[in-house]
Amino acid sequence: MIKGWLKRCRDARYPFYCLGILAGLALIWWPYSTQRNLDEWAVQLRQQGTPAEAVIYDQVTKSGGNRSPNSETMHVRYDFADQTRVGEVGCWDVCWPAGTPVRIWVNPADPGDFVAEFGTLSGNRGRIQGGFGAAGFVLTVVSIGATILRLNQGRDNRLDRRRKTVLATHQPARTESTRRRTSARRKHKS
Repeated sequence: MIKGWLKRCRDARYPFYCLGILAGLALIWWPYSTQRNLDEWAVQLRQQGTPAEAVIYDQVTKSGGNRSPNSETMHVRYDFADQTRVGEVGCWDVCWPAGTPVRIWVNPADPGDFVAEFGTLSGNRGRIQGGFGAAGFVLTVVSIGATILRLNQGRDNRLDRRRKTVLATHQPARTESTRRRTSARRKHKS
């Protein structure tokens, strides 16, 4: 079934649907790839980063309104390279109250980049990719639906053409009595 479908895509009868499916799948893949890269970076930063002690000084909750859940972020303060720095960590798995100390590992090349002890990277990363992933899912579903409808429409058109061809070429068989009547009519007219 899949081989036949791919063959139809190559026949250039359904190129836009196929491109929509491929683009949608690429957009779906993008957030997963980004998250995998971020997870690898967090592991690498824990191994090679400079340890530091941070303190959560604020926790902000942004209302999502009636369409989305609330968004919570922890704001942290830490000392690194003789400077006090601030950063934020999204409350994905863990959301601690203000005043809680947190162990972090800081990237020496970029002191604003760190990973917290519970594995969350600083900042809010990957949100844009998540939005594109959702759009890719919608594009893929719509393109697959359009392809299926188009394939069914093409099948129905082929069946209609076959029926018309069969009906146009099919003549009822003449029996002996219809032949006699036809020849009698011809003789009568002449």
